[in-house]
Amino acid sequence: MLHTKSRKKRSPNMYPLGYKNGFLEGRHTGQAEFNHHLEMTSIIIPTYNKVDLLRQCIESIMRYTDAPYEIIVIDNGSTDGTRKYLHSLGRAIRRHIDSQNRGFAGAVNIGLMMAKGTSIVILNNDILVTTHWLSNLLRCLYSSEQIVLVGPVTNYISGDQCIEVPYNDVEDMQTFARHYNRLDPQKWQKTHRLVGFCYLFRRSLLEQTGYFDEGYEVGNFEDDDFVIRVRLQKKDLMIARDTFIHHYGSQSMRDLGEQFQVVNRRNEQFFIQKWGNSYELIDYLNQTISESRRTVPITMKDFYPTHMIVKGLSPTLYWIENGMRHPLLAADHHSLAFTSLSQVDIRSYPPGDAIELGEVLSRWHRTAVSLQEENARVHNTGVVVKDGAGTLYQLNEMERRRVLNANSAMRWHLQERAHTVWTQEELGLYPEGLPIIAPPLFRNPQL
Repeated sequence: MLHTKSRKKRSPNMYPLGYKNGFLEGRHTGQAEFNHHLEMTSIIIPTYNKVDLLRQCIESIMRYTDAPYEIIVIDNGSTDGTRKYLHSLGRAIRRHIDSQNRGFAGAVNIGLMMAKGTSIVILNNDILVTTHWLSNLLRCLYSSEQIVLVGPVTNYISGDQCIEVPYNDVEDMQTFARHYNRLDPQKWQKTHRLVGFCYLFRRSLLEQTGYFDEGYEVGNFEDDDFVIRVRLQKKDLMIARDTFIHHYGSQSMRDLGEQFQVVNRRNEQFFIQKWGNSYELIDYLNQTISESRRTVPITMKDFYPTHMIVKGLSPTLYWIENGMRHPLLAADHHSLAFTSLSQVDIRSYPPGDAIELGEVLSRWHRTAVSLQEENARVHNTGVVVKDGAGTLYQLNEMERRRVLNANSAMRWHLQERAHTVWTQEELGLYPEGLPIIAPPLFRNPQL
């Protein structure tokens, strides 16, 4: 006689419940591992169409890279078979396939979110890498803590990274590169500009500098913007002239045709509105930053104001004061003027105690008092004043900090707080500090 076990009838809700629990467990595990980084280089490749160039780029990485790495490809909504090709690679790469074109900066930022390496390369999709390319660049980067951003030379680019090459056919390029790419620290050259066709940097630079600014549409000027933010931190950029890679050159931008000039002008205007004359700004800082300030590491948050309301990825608003973030206790956030920051920027402020809305508003609307009054410097910390010409400054106990321009004032909502006009004599009682600049703009809410 056969005996069979009776089966309990499954509830129709068991599968959805199990799926939900599995998803939550997976997300929890992913969050726990988020800050666990590996001793390798994450190579981030933004791409839009041009699948044949992308294939050549990836194949060259797999053949000629002699240091531990991962490849992360961010596809900006390609329609030419790129998606099929990426899926065919399986686990050989990591990928993010988007339904829209987020531009170069937007794609890079997604890649930066995904990167697991302790060092990071941003690489164009129309690049062919060469023998020892990554190991040479890494040797240059890690030769000094002062060096934070490194780039190679190539055959097609603007600026000092372009060199003349003897080959006419890409088939002969690797032979040239094998002889050229001989490690030689004597060929490393300090520079003031690196072009974003190939950047190498430590993860710590991302944490200090933040993501690429997505206010630059499609492409162009976002790499110059990133370089300025690095230079503001008094760090060195280096051209590794012992490392050559091949660049086909601006393939995606060429496809824009006449629209290229429109995009380029728009990005140039955005750059000027944000920075003004960037060379004058950096020269000014080199002349005015005190010797004591030079000995203390500078990060981008040192160029942000204090006594501000900011918001990251979560619905929580924070009050920034004395270098800390304080959760804002307010039932209604809609009427408050806040500035959106990335999670990288938010995490750079240590957490502090929660603060009531009424207290925040009293500090937000505070006006400056004369230094003749008791505790005036403490009272004036965070207050915004303006001079006779309309230039804005934020005060702290020790310094006055000039708001760089109207764009910076708008992004931080500082114009509406400048109720007091001070004379040059009154301003002169506060030594000049670091200027206040606009934070990067993000179109991706996941940042």
